[in-house]
Amino acid sequence: IGGPDVKVRGLLDHAAETAPDELASDPVALADMLTTLGLSYFRVADYPAAEEQLRTAIALCRGQGGALDDTLALALGGLMGLLTETGRHDEARAAGEEALAISRRRHGERSTQAAEQLASLGVVAIRSGDPNKAVELMREALALQTELLGAGDVFTIGTQLNLAGALQALD
Repeated sequence: IGGPDVKVRGLLDHAAETAPDELASDPVALADMLTTLGLSYFRVADYPAAEEQLRTAIALCRGQGGALDDTLALALGGLMGLLTETGRHDEARAAGEEALAISRRRHGERSTQAAEQLASLGVVAIRSGDPNKAVELMREALALQTELLGAGDVFTIGTQLNLAGALQALD
């Protein structure tokens, strides 16, 4: 009774309730779990729960002096997506720019992580009504993805499609 969404939510709710106590002594595992929970809640469209988990993960990561920067970038990227989806574009852009800066610092200017953040920031730009910025960001992302992942990669193709939409919005 209730279908798969109800079962998934029940599992997520249970994990969200128990993880902080069970993982209190391991901030790395807790940050990873909170980020995973936030992204999972986002996927089932429970935006308030997703935001709570992601913001808690972000705060935890920031308190670790850079040791959890990869998790921080992932949580910020998830928050960027959530904020974009809920129309909070300025906040989304700020989260995305921070995630991009972390990705570049940790993995270099020419990394798949930076390309992913650039592509996501392009989506924020198009959704916030700035197709010129979207085209700029998506072209940079596409160049990196094509170089690093190949033209046939699913992420590269996704960026190509988003870029086509941004170029159409220029007309």
